[in-house]
Amino acid sequence: MVKPSLLVVTTSFPSSANTTAGIFVKRLNDSLGKYYQVEVLSPAGCSPEADEPGLTRFRYGPMAWQSLAQKPGGIPVALKHNPLLFLVVPFFLLCFFVAVVRRLRFANRLICHWSLSGFVAGFVNKAIYKKPSIVVFHGSDAVSSESGIVSRAFARWALQFNDHAVTVSQSMYNDMKEAFPQYADKIRFVSNGVSEPFWEVKDLEITRPIRFISICNLNPQKGVENIITAFAKITGMGADAHLTIVGDGPEFGNLQSKVAAYGLSDKVVFSGNLAPEQIPSALALAHCFISSSHKEGRPSVVLEAMAAGRCVILSDIPAHKELVENDVNGRLFPLGDSENLAVLMKEVCDHPKMLRCMAQKARDSIVNAGLTWGKTAEIYEELLK
Repeated sequence: MVKPSLLVVTTSFPSSANTTAGIFVKRLNDSLGKYYQVEVLSPAGCSPEADEPGLTRFRYGPMAWQSLAQKPGGIPVALKHNPLLFLVVPFFLLCFFVAVVRRLRFANRLICHWSLSGFVAGFVNKAIYKKPSIVVFHGSDAVSSESGIVSRAFARWALQFNDHAVTVSQSMYNDMKEAFPQYADKIRFVSNGVSEPFWEVKDLEITRPIRFISICNLNPQKGVENIITAFAKITGMGADAHLTIVGDGPEFGNLQSKVAAYGLSDKVVFSGNLAPEQIPSALALAHCFISSSHKEGRPSVVLEAMAAGRCVILSDIPAHKELVENDVNGRLFPLGDSENLAVLMKEVCDHPKMLRCMAQKARDSIVNAGLTWGKTAEIYEELLK
């Protein structure tokens, strides 16, 4: 039996085996392959990319201009970092529309990741093809009371032009239903899954030094500077600890300078970007995962760290509070409070039994929630029917 065709339109998708941008989209696609022949449409980047079966990247200008997508933080961060890219936006949208018109006619179903894709592909689909469609909101594109006019407009159009809308966190679901009550019946919360290698990480063994790890894009929103400050405090108190920072981004140089200024270059390692298949091994070498992020959708890396059976210390934001009950399966600290974070990190170093217990409860909570990509894909398939 021939599988129906599914077109996945996304503004972020891995450009090579070593990049993590949009990796959760790829993992969902892999699981949806059970039901569909999956094709992907995504913007091209600013460097040559190898051909990949089933993947079409549309050009929207000279290669040096193609910096709107495929970078950490996506289009909003790219525009904030380089306002001249606003001049590229009209060409980007025009080429995006043309590419969707060309590709969607061959598909039986449509999934759009992020509101911009939901607007562009959803409009083309509703106006011309009328295929079953879903738009997925991942965080930065979801609307809350703090969202601006442009964000609200794209979110509203994405909801209007698609049959279903998925949010990847409960808090986003609540915000979207409150912002757009007229589309409440379209909106559903569906969690991302966790890949098999994270479940296979061995149970935590307590050794010295206690190894902390942070995995994120190195931009100001992720709050890594706060982690370094807290780490400096606990080493100053004599804690036997080590910190690994995995990721890259505009703050890389500043963070390295801060570590050097604290005299911690022998205790803090910057790993740069790791290939997705290397992340389970990196977590296996750590005892505790830390996120000091200011805002998240539903961070896959936190789900992965918990599934790997690692203790987690997280900033007290809605996306983290959905995953962690404080002092049960993880620890929460006030956003930006390096003093409080240092206290929690020091407790982890001083009380290995607590560390091991919390790590096990973190894993148990993800197991009990059944967060696998196979289950996630099954829900998407039911919606597309």
